Amino acid sequence: MPAALLFQKCYTPQMKQLTLLLIALLFAGGCSSQPKSLPYPLEIDSAGIASITSKTPFKVSAIGSKLLGFELQQFTFFKTGVAHPVIRVTHNREEMMLIHPSADREHIAFITVTSAKIAHQYGRIGTSFEVFQTYRPQCTAHQKELLTCHLPEVPSLEYLFENQTLAEIIWHTSPQKLQNTLK
Repeated sequence: MPAALLFQKCYTPQMKQLTLLLIALLFAGGCSSQPKSLPYPLEIDSAGIASITSKTPFKVSAIGSKLLGFELQQFTFFKTGVAHPVIRVTHNREEMMLIHPSADREHIAFITVTSAKIAHQYGRIGTSFEVFQTYRPQCTAHQKELLTCHLPEVPSLEYLFENQTLAEIIWHTSPQKLQNTLK
């Protein structure tokens, strides 16, 4: 008996419905507009991000070994004519954070979190200032739409709001140096 004829005899209406359901599920799962999740949860706190701390060397290899599943790229930007190296961390082409070196370029000085996928107990990127102000932050207005805040209980973190929305969380190895870096 030819395979096509055997298939027609064995293919019941219930099998057809099941096949269509499976195709629909596969299509919906493969074409989802939901952002891809991270390989594992990342959280920023007063000690750093994941296992990245002030003692982590400012080297792509050292940082990459602590952020498996993420892409890292070192580049240079210029501020007032001086070259500054930065390591950009991405996942599926989405920027997660920028890592900046200490003055001697041996260790990490500060990390700027730019993705809402990185958790923080007081909010994520995109949190409104209205929600954040319930934690009683100390804030300084720099321009009409720009506000920097910090919380006394986590002095190593600075929160940058643009247009009343949390745009960046900056972790610094030294809270005193953080104030100088942002000025």
